[in-house]
Amino acid sequence: MSEEVDIQKHIKTKKVKDLKKYPENPKKHPKNQIKKIADSIKEFGFTVPLIIKNNEIIAGHGRIEAAKELGLKEVPVIERDDLTDEQAKAFRIADNKLTESDWEDNLLREELKKLKENNYNLNVTGFSESELNKIFESQEGSYTDKIEPPTYEPKGEKPEIKELVNTSKTEELRAEIEESELNKKEKEFLLKAAERHNRFDYEKIADFYAHSRPEVQELMEKSALVIIDFEDAVENGYIEFIKEAFKNRKKDEE
Repeated sequence: MSEEVDIQKHIKTKKVKDLKKYPENPKKHPKNQIKKIADSIKEFGFTVPLIIKNNEIIAGHGRIEAAKELGLKEVPVIERDDLTDEQAKAFRIADNKLTESDWEDNLLREELKKLKENNYNLNVTGFSESELNKIFESQEGSYTDKIEPPTYEPKGEKPEIKELVNTSKTEELRAEIEESELNKKEKEFLLKAAERHNRFDYEKIADFYAHSRPEVQELMEKSALVIIDFEDAVENGYIEFIKEAFKNRKKDEE
């Protein structure tokens, strides 16, 4: 068992540029989470120091990225050069795992409600807009038509592009529009509208995405063909896109 350590004597301020990230850190920190941490630091200050050993971060990889986002030059740290390499590895995992727990939903809702009634910015609590909406909707018992985004696991080899989308209905409409006696602007409009009849095979798209170059993957994400980060998907309009797609599909099948 380790001897009790006086933490206070270990607290110092270090320059951000002198701190090193642990290259094999198993905890992910997506950019939307980094933004939330940055918002929290702006609101409350840097209340939780980083834990470091020989200037390498044990705990606080998200906080250091948030500090860089905010342009901070120095951050508070707790130096634990006394830890063995094994202890540092174990603590790095425990620091994230031990903070996981469920919420008392009713109490959480009431606390958030009080903040909301006082026009406090709930974004700094770390909850996204969609999460907050869900919390308040569960209290009101209101109906919601929010759509859960479909999930597809990539498998197999990279399919051919022609396998990703069925354009037969679109091509039929395009031919009919082109042969019509409508004016140019009417044709242009209807030709664009015809594209909504394309049928995408999202399981094969998942395979295609998994075997594509990073630049192709990024554009596929922006085109709402795949979702990697739910918060980005909301920002990029995926939910509205998929609602419209389902609505149109239902009309086509009637």
